[in-house]
Formats: sequence, structure tokens, C-alpha cells
Amino acid sequence: MSLRTLLTLAVLAGVFAPSASAQSRVDFASQIWPILEKNCVSCHRAAFRDDRDILRKPKAGLRLDGKNWILKGGRDEKVVIPGDPEDSLLYTLTTLQKSEDGFMPDKGGPLPKREQDLLKEWIQQGARFGEWTNAAGSEDTAAPVVPLDRLPTAIKRLHELGQGLAPASSGTIEKAARAAHARIVPAAPGSVLLRVTFASHENEVGDKQVAALAPLQNHITQLILGRTLVTDRAMMTVGRMKRLTRLDVRQTDVTDRGLARLAKLKELRYLNLFGTDVSDQGLAVIAKLENLESLFVWQTKVTKDAAAKLSQSRPTMKISVDLTLPETPAGNNGRRGRRGKKK
Repeated sequence: MSLRTLLTLAVLAGVFAPSASAQSRVDFASQIWPILEKNCVSCHRAAFRDDRDILRKPKAGLRLDGKNWILKGGRDEKVVIPGDPEDSLLYTLTTLQKSEDGFMPDKGGPLPKREQDLLKEWIQQGARFGEWTNAAGSEDTAAPVVPLDRLPTAIKRLHELGQGLAPASSGTIEKAARAAHARIVPAAPGSVLLRVTFASHENEVGDKQVAALAPLQNHITQLILGRTLVTDRAMMTVGRMKRLTRLDVRQTDVTDRGLARLAKLKELRYLNLFGTDVSDQGLAVIAKLENLESLFVWQTKVTKDAAAKLSQSRPTMKISVDLTLPETPAGNNGRRGRRGKKK
């Protein structure tokens, strides 16, 4: 066989060989479902009556026995955010120590590292289900879930917020993403507004990195800073993001002092303060955020009495003080999973 023939065959073999990504694609039915079925579904399944005729409902309103149920999530929060395992409770709660509050699965031991990694990789790849729709004997009757950023109302809101705003240049976005160790993407298809996350880079993100986002402060509408190293100082930058609608600073060193710097965020609708040192004093600032719809203050210094008073004055605001469906991993004295100090 001539050298030319050998080279031709080698090229053809490369063309027709399965791609590395295709070979490594995590299959839900054969790799993820067995993990859920063994460890999770006994508590997160359709309501049923046990041997004593007691009605057992799915814990926290969360079912994991069907595709649409999984995407729907529980009473308080989605548990799978496709492409973002660090913001997906289905993964993050399995990485806790068994002694920590919110550890999942709450029955039996922790998931083996191999299974944790599979969950993480599956979510990173987009949380695809393939042909799988539901467990045998279970009906996946939940209404098909449309991601929030694709709902007509949400898209309309984002377009209204971005009306008249020129898109940020790709160069500005790329420069900020590199400097901040961030992933920056459109908040919704066709929107000029941006979503910023730091999945897998939390240990590298502090006040300096948040400051690097300043050139995009008019474009950022969703900022996920949970489990990073940010302090009150970073809130100076965040407080200038006038189109911010979603802010997650769970398990950071943000306090009432930092919260005071958010007083002008009139578009803020979701605020996650879980595991911070925010106290009743900080609620005075929150009360002034007129569009805030969801507030998470689990494992903070906020008292139930203060939260109740806020709820009375803002009856349309959903305030989570206690753990129903764990919003985030928990830990030592409310600092579960908190990262070490940045050098």
C-alpha cells in the first residue's frame, strides 16, 4: 500500500470517527437516572399512601421521576440550571459533608465522587434527557417547562429594560470576562442585557474581579456571585448596575454594610443572601427595593419576627427564612461551603 493511500485512509478515519464530545456525552437514561432512582426518588416521587394509609407527598414539592418534573424544580427554586452545575441544587447539595445541613441524599451515605462528577458533567453539557421522559409507572404530567428567560413576559421585561441601550461590544465583553474569570452570556435570546456567572472559578473571584465588570455595569441584569470571595467592597460596583434584576451573593462575606450599597437597584427582583451576615438592620434597605419579588435569608442573622414584619409591609414578596427545599449548600454556622480567603 502506497504512502498516499495510507495518508488518505488516515484522513478519512479522522473525518468519520466520532467526535470526542460525542463519545463523552453523558447519557441520562443509563448514567444519571440510576443515580436518582437509587438515592433520590423514594422521597421525591408522586404522592402515594404508605402501608399505614398515610399520604406521602414529595419532599419540598420536588419530584425527580420525570423530565418535566425535574426541570420544574421544587416549591422555592429550580434544582437544575442547564450548563451551570454550581447553581444547580441537584449537584451542589450532593457535594456537602454528611454532617452539614442540607446534605443530599439525606438517607444513606454521600454519593461516590464518580457519581457526583457524572451529575456535574451532565448539567455542564446542558442537562439533556435524550429519549427519556419519565420513570416506568410514573406519568410526567407536569406542564413542559420553558426556561424563565424564554417566557414571553420575561423577554418583554428584558427588552423593556434594555430599550435604547446599545449592545456591549464583543471586545468589551471578552476583556471583562477574562479579567473577572467570568462567563458572560446574553440574559435572553436577542437581549442586549447580560448574565454573569463564575461556575468553577469561585476561588478566583473577589472584589477586584467584580470591579473588572464595571465597563458592563449598564448591561448586567443577572449576577451570580454565590460562594465567591466577595466582600462589602464589591457591592460598590454591584450597586451601580441599575438594570440588575437577579443577584446571588449566598455564602459570601457580604453584610448589612454592603447591602446598604444596593439601595438604588430599583429593578432588582431576586436576592439571595443565604449564609451571609446580613441582619434585621439590612431589611430596612430591602424594604425599599420596590420590585423585589423573592428574598432568601436562610441561615443569616435575620430574625423571624423581622422577616414577618417585612412580609406584612410587602405581602407580594416571597421571603424564605427556613429551609424548605435547600436553596443552596449549607455549612459551618451558616457558612456552608464558603471559600477560603483569596491570597
